[in-house]
Amino acid sequence: MKKTILTGASVLALAIAAPALAQSNQSTVTQTGSGQSADVTQSGANDLSTVTQSNADNEAEVVQAGVLGGTSDIVQSGTDNFASVSQSDDGDVVIPGSVPPSSISTVDQTGNGNSATVAQTTQSQVFANESDIDQLGNNNIA
Repeated sequence: MKKTILTGASVLALAIAAPALAQSNQSTVTQTGSGQSADVTQSGANDLSTVTQSNADNEAEVVQAGVLGGTSDIVQSGTDNFASVSQSDDGDVVIPGSVPPSSISTVDQTGNGNSATVAQTTQSQVFANESDIDQLGNNNIA
C-alpha cells in the first residue's frame, strides 16, 4: 500500500512540474522584397521574437537562451541593413507571480547600410536589461 501511495505522489509531482519545464518560445518573421535573411535560434523558455523586413538584402540574427525569457523586435526597412540580438540568462531568480522577460530589445532601422548589435546577459529578473536602437538614414552603426 505504501508503495502505491509513493507512486501516486510521484506521478502527481511530475504532472504539476511538467508545465514548468515546457518551452513556450514564439518567433514571427515577416519578409517582403528580395534577398532577405533572418535566423532565429531559441533555446530555453519564455522567448518572443519578431523580425519584420522590407525592400531588399536585409539580414537579422536572433539568439535567445535561458529560462527567464527575452523579447526581441527587429524592424528593417531599406536595403543592406544588419541587426543582431543575443539574449541569455542563467535562470537564477524567478520572482513568484512575475512575468518574464528578463531582457527586452528593440531595433528599428530605416535607410540603407545600417548595422546594430545587441548583447544582453542577465542573472535574474531583478536586474533586467532593456535596449532600444533607432537608426534613421544611411550607414549608421550601433
